[in-house]
Amino acid sequence: MNLNTRSLVIWALAAGLLLAGALTATTLEETFDQTLAFAPGDLLELDNTNGNVYIEAWDRQEIHILATKKVKSSSSEKAEALMQDLQIEVEPSSGRIRVDTEYPSNKDRWFSSGSSSSVRYEIKIPASADLDVSTVNGNVTIGNISGNLELGTTNGNVSVSESGGRLNVRTTNGSINAELSEITMGEDMVFRTTNGGITLSIPAETQANLTARTTNGSIKTDFPITVQGTFSRNRLEGELNGGGGSIELRTTNGSIQIEEL
Repeated sequence: MNLNTRSLVIWALAAGLLLAGALTATTLEETFDQTLAFAPGDLLELDNTNGNVYIEAWDRQEIHILATKKVKSSSSEKAEALMQDLQIEVEPSSGRIRVDTEYPSNKDRWFSSGSSSSVRYEIKIPASADLDVSTVNGNVTIGNISGNLELGTTNGNVSVSESGGRLNVRTTNGSINAELSEITMGEDMVFRTTNGGITLSIPAETQANLTARTTNGSIKTDFPITVQGTFSRNRLEGELNGGGGSIELRTTNGSIQIEEL
């Protein structure tokens, strides 16, 4: 057997082993379903790492938490161990509910290359609520919620529709789309990303001190702005309707659009 033939045989064996591993990989899913009392104006704190988070309003004074846990590993035994270690902890207290997602540790003996775990949250709460929600690898989507909203992710988009109050949003690799039908007057708001655009839709009568900056992108607005300082394609500072609370929009690679509802 010459050298070229031997190399081909080795590559074929390696490919066969990889294929066999893929064919024997096990994926498991498990549902977490819980409903608790949640009064209008209460605070929901949620911490996740891998997975999307969806939160929308309903007409009950309760919170409904539906979570889909998903794990994948090279064998059913390892997948079952990962699922057992993937835990959702719900801690209710007066005026607040905290939801923590506990993932298997990388140091765990069952954790190996090719294993993965994620949790997708679908939550319903009263329309009046405060939120402090974060994930790392996933999107955050909010609908019809009014309150103090703190939203964050690292690799994902943030979308807020038909909501109101005060909103702070941060992501790194993703876009921000926010529609606020009402704004808490005098409150400061921040919208920041690095790789992604920002679209903010707010009422025509909004009073605010506006700062918008991008490095590789443009800025467009439907509002007449009383400019303060410099104005350029990628930098804008000024007042909306006489000024008010601060609205700061910043990105590096993306455009900024401020729309009138």
